[in-house]
Amino acid sequence: MNQNEKLMHAIGGIDNNLIAEADKKVTSKKIKLRWVAPIAAALALTVAVGAGYQLRNQGGLTTTPPPGYTDGVDNTSPMEMRRFFNYNGLRYAYESNLIPDQYLELENEVAEITADLSTDPEKLAAADLAGTFSPGSKIYSIKGQSPDLRLAVSDGEKVYVCQVTDNFSGEGLDLASFFQNTGIFENTLEIIVFDHFGQELLKELDQTAAQQLLSLMEGAQKAKLSNEQYEQIGAMQTNGKSFSVECSLNDGTQYQFYAIPELGLVMVGDNTYELAAEGKEAFASLLAN
Repeated sequence: MNQNEKLMHAIGGIDNNLIAEADKKVTSKKIKLRWVAPIAAALALTVAVGAGYQLRNQGGLTTTPPPGYTDGVDNTSPMEMRRFFNYNGLRYAYESNLIPDQYLELENEVAEITADLSTDPEKLAAADLAGTFSPGSKIYSIKGQSPDLRLAVSDGEKVYVCQVTDNFSGEGLDLASFFQNTGIFENTLEIIVFDHFGQELLKELDQTAAQQLLSLMEGAQKAKLSNEQYEQIGAMQTNGKSFSVECSLNDGTQYQFYAIPELGLVMVGDNTYELAAEGKEAFASLLAN
């Protein structure tokens, strides 16, 4: 990946733009967030746009964020780039989440943003502690959340919950390590499968089947897609062959990715990954309705 590709990857997610261009009817890849009020947990889910995770009320959580809290803030910064930062080899990105502040408790300050990517995009796209948040913004761990999955940023006015989307070299995540380090594999209680746009529940997998599905993803490699494959992806996102897959974790949160079993592809964070050949059939079978 050359410097220009790194920059484009950092500021917007190259794959999604190309897919959208291939099929104008495809909506931008948004992550859906659900949180459940304690009394109505068994009755209904409240849906909002979020950052690839879902928070439910755990009961009794107190919130002590630094000054201000963001609720429904646009996911782009004033310079029209996505809000993200690089930390400890990983890229964390924010999208509007609408989580009430009572569901968020910050713990320790772990780092501080030191560089504004806009000052030298080519150089800083892959630099640690660079991003599109203002220099001096504080990075915090979140109670109950693995820092290998989610961290929060405060710019002194608002707090933004961010989730890992990639490593900042743009080479793609090692999904086996990612699932293990973040607790996604161990802590998944079930998987819920929706249509691509999250409007229709298609299937539920129990814990055993859910872990089988995740295991089949662990050998996936970042896909090198042709223009024809991008067009295929765009078409499948609109014709019912792409699925939103939600892992329900035992801490009350959820992690979401997308899957196109017919092509043996999964979209995790900013990248598209191709499943190992020997696991594609089993993966498709688990998601079959």
